[in-house]
Amino acid sequence: MALVIQLAYQPAYDPFHTVMRMIRIADFMATSPSVGQARIADFYLSFPGRLDDVKFPRGMRGRLRAALAGVSPHYGAVPADETVLRKMRPIQDAAMQTLLGNGSLDHHAFEAGTIALDLGSVSDRLLARAQARNSEEKPLVELIRDLIAAVPLEGVDGLKHRTGLGEHRYDAV
Repeated sequence: MALVIQLAYQPAYDPFHTVMRMIRIADFMATSPSVGQARIADFYLSFPGRLDDVKFPRGMRGRLRAALAGVSPHYGAVPADETVLRKMRPIQDAAMQTLLGNGSLDHHAFEAGTIALDLGSVSDRLLARAQARNSEEKPLVELIRDLIAAVPLEGVDGLKHRTGLGEHRYDAV
C-alpha cells in the first residue's frame, strides 16, 4: 500500500500573502494600528469564520452575518486560535520586515509600535490590488476595522481578551 501525503496550501502561513494582508490592513484602518492590532486583524482576514467566537461590543455582533456572507467555510480541523496566531507570528514578522526593508512601511511609525504605509514606496499596482480586495470584502473589512478601533488592545475587555488571541491578565493598563 502506498503512503498518501496530503499537501494543503494555507494563505495564513504564506509570507507573500501575509505581505498583501498587511498592506490591506494598513490601508483600511482609519488610524495606524499597533503591531498587536495588525496581528489580530491579519488573523481574522485569514480566518474570518473565527470572528464568530469574538465577544463583540454592543451593537457590533449583528453585523457578523453580513461580514461572513460569501466567505467559504473552512474545511478540516484547525488548531485553537491562539496556537494558529502563534504559528503565524514569525511569518507576520517576516512580512513586516520585508515591507520595512523595501520602504513600504514607515520606519518611524514602526519604531513607535504602529503599522503605517509609506504610500510613495508602495507600487500603485499593488496598492490597487489591496484596495480592490478590501472593496470586495467590504463588510468583513469594516467589521474588523471597527472592532479594532472600538476596543483597546490590552486589559480586561480589551481586544486580546475579547478574541482570546493573547494574554491580557498582566497587561499594564
